[in-house]
Amino acid sequence: MSKGEDESLNGGRGAAIHFDGWEFRPAQRQLLVQGVRVPIGGRAFEVLRVLVQRRGEVVTKDELLAKAWHGVVVEENNISVQIRALRKLLGAQTITTLNGCGYQLSAASRDDAPELAAGTPPPEPLTELLGRQADLQVVLDRLADVALVTLTGPGGVGKTALAREAYSRRCALLQRAGIWVDLAPVREPQRVLTTLAQALSVELPAGSGQQDALVAALGHVEGLVVLDNCEHLHQALAPLMQRALSGAPGLRWLATSRMPLRLPGEAVLRLEPLSVPADGRLAPAQAIEHGAVALLCKRVADADRRFRLDEANVGAVVALCDRLDGLPLAIEMAAARVAAIGIDAVQGLLGQRLKLSAPPGRDGGVRNATLRDTYDWSYGLLSATEQMVFRRLEPFLGGFCAELAQQVASDDDEGGAIGAWEVLEALASLVDKSLVQRGKDGSGRFYLLESAREHARASLQSAGECQQVQRRHARAVAQRLATAQADA
Repeated sequence: MSKGEDESLNGGRGAAIHFDGWEFRPAQRQLLVQGVRVPIGGRAFEVLRVLVQRRGEVVTKDELLAKAWHGVVVEENNISVQIRALRKLLGAQTITTLNGCGYQLSAASRDDAPELAAGTPPPEPLTELLGRQADLQVVLDRLADVALVTLTGPGGVGKTALAREAYSRRCALLQRAGIWVDLAPVREPQRVLTTLAQALSVELPAGSGQQDALVAALGHVEGLVVLDNCEHLHQALAPLMQRALSGAPGLRWLATSRMPLRLPGEAVLRLEPLSVPADGRLAPAQAIEHGAVALLCKRVADADRRFRLDEANVGAVVALCDRLDGLPLAIEMAAARVAAIGIDAVQGLLGQRLKLSAPPGRDGGVRNATLRDTYDWSYGLLSATEQMVFRRLEPFLGGFCAELAQQVASDDDEGGAIGAWEVLEALASLVDKSLVQRGKDGSGRFYLLESAREHARASLQSAGECQQVQRRHARAVAQRLATAQADA
């Protein structure tokens, strides 16, 4: 191949040409599928070289014979043999046969598509991501398969940190710029459209038709867009995203939210707290393999270089991580205090854990300035019924079933407006919004994180419902015990 043809092949972008799921490297005579080099025959490689060079065009059999066989006289069926070999490697739809005309490479090169304009970069990571490597791989795998991935989970569980790492890895893999859009400052739903347009460098027309203009402008663009902190804009964002998913197929979207967007084709990944050892008697080397312990030790050591996890303190470290629910935000907040006043003193303060505040230099915004702010934000997004049910779940220590929740949180038998059905609906919504957790054993039990229980307790006191709810809880538990004894 001549120098001019090679430059045309590479489009001035270097030796590699990138397609969805595979990469062609003509200078190195290599073909990579899903990032792995695969064996390819020399003649098949030459056929693919011609098709890639002429991608989007129909290449006749005579042209293929002339360029791939370089004047050697061969039967036409040799072309069919090489095309079949390429389809086995790249997929049957990658090369189209046009009867009587020739062949066409149907796959579009990512290098040919317009890129996203450089947008607001994600917040800089304080340190490396800890305890989330398996979750990171799941996110990257899902982004390769589906157009919209939503990370959900309770406030402070580390959704933004994971999204930031996935954003960096995905953009590096694609060798393309991405767009990071922080929606936390956007309070008015009507500003969602203009905020996205500004971040994506799309000029909107005045008056009506702005949504159509945004989707049309993105129709031929490829790249990754991260929408961080979506939960308070769910109703405004969902219809716009539904249009974008169908009208801009070249984009991948990664959203972080305390609840799913509930869109067709959305892949929801619920982020759990970091793992905490079940036994505080583990050896330090075993304990630090758990994400919560690794994060706490790293943050304390960053502030106090004398700190080491050892046999003397491993039990206290594990206990602290457990009482902090394995929440990365709470662990980071506590770690700064451990470095200053010691782990035993911090343990004694955990009855007021909601007062924990972000360490200096951590940009969590007003929503995450303290642990209380994190829960106040989530609580404020609930309906009045959801708020009542959430705070009335406070007496349950160690978990509860839906039936007990209905007995304790309903009040229609006392003249209130919340019946058993309303409690069930609210409970499902609270799980969806990451304020109530479902048991991992599939037993149908639910529980509140300890920090969530503390916020529910404060809300219960503010509402003046403590005695009423405690009375209903005692009555429900007594009835459950009496039934169990009668059945025994």
